[in-house]
Amino acid sequence: MSALVACGDAVVGATPTTTTAVACSLVGPAVTPASVNIKVGDTLRFKATLGGGGACGPVLSFFWRSSNPTLATIDSASGLLTALKAGSVTAIAKAIGDTVVQGAAAVSITP
Repeated sequence: MSALVACGDAVVGATPTTTTAVACSLVGPAVTPASVNIKVGDTLRFKATLGGGGACGPVLSFFWRSSNPTLATIDSASGLLTALKAGSVTAIAKAIGDTVVQGAAAVSITP
């Protein structure tokens, strides 16, 4: 007679089973709005959401940046963009976790 003993997530004495790793299929982040026209002096808060699944691990946080900080700045933690000068920039969101993915939005700034 064999005994089954629980040990954390494993069961000692149980028949071994095979586990299959699920590939990470993290998608995104999707940035909203995806494109926008604003005026110099305006502010706009972007939002990022992730899709997908699998064995990606947790996303610890989003970091934001502007492709051209002389035209528009963006708060790295909140996604709040401030338009400084006319032109075109990209607002970029990067998801940091076990897997790193990024998404972007087009911003057109008029005088």
